[in-house]
Amino acid sequence: MADPVTGKNFILYVKLGTGYYPIACAKDISVTTVTDKIELAPYTNGYWRSFIYGRTSGTITGTGITKIDVGASNYSIFDLIGYQTEHFILLSRYTLTDAQGNARQYEVPCLIDEINISASSGANSNYSFTLTMSGDPSFDQTIVNPPLTDVDSLGYTATGGETEISDPVLIDVDVIDVRRNGIGLEVILIGTPTGSQVKFIPATGSLEFTFALGADEYILVIYVS
Repeated sequence: MADPVTGKNFILYVKLGTGYYPIACAKDISVTTVTDKIELAPYTNGYWRSFIYGRTSGTITGTGITKIDVGASNYSIFDLIGYQTEHFILLSRYTLTDAQGNARQYEVPCLIDEINISASSGANSNYSFTLTMSGDPSFDQTIVNPPLTDVDSLGYTATGGETEISDPVLIDVDVIDVRRNGIGLEVILIGTPTGSQVKFIPATGSLEFTFALGADEYILVIYVS
């Protein structure tokens, strides 16, 4: 199963000179893309409206805690304000990675739309910004462990008395769900199954049950090859 992407691994960079630098150390980042639609059917043409895709736009928003000195080779929200007043178009890069090292990276030019810095008495000052994508983004993907996408199922109707079943199609697959008459069982790989458990042995494609199957009991196995 794929690992989730955590917040710390979702990072926005901007290109300054020849290098990319994390901008403003934002603690929250959101990337939104929206595609317009164009209606095809006139109002008098039936009850259902028909559309085609129009043009796509996107925004990147972020929030964080305001800091004046963020250290060497780092850039703060105040640098972003400077780029906005100079009407710079930033080549931004946002990268998402998971615990396995799988990564998706996007690059897109952006205009700096809005920056807000706020503070309340006795509390940390916070900032927010909005960037608008200008032009087509480019995409790059690094897959360390390819995602498991070939999901299939196997059904078996018991004759009665079986405590183990096997099928060659289950050899060396990943079993993600086993159901006995529609009731889910806990899949284990080691030890002896007890209660509502079923042991899966990948080398032989076998399933071992705690209790013998009754006649006409139905086993459904969901697996990824």
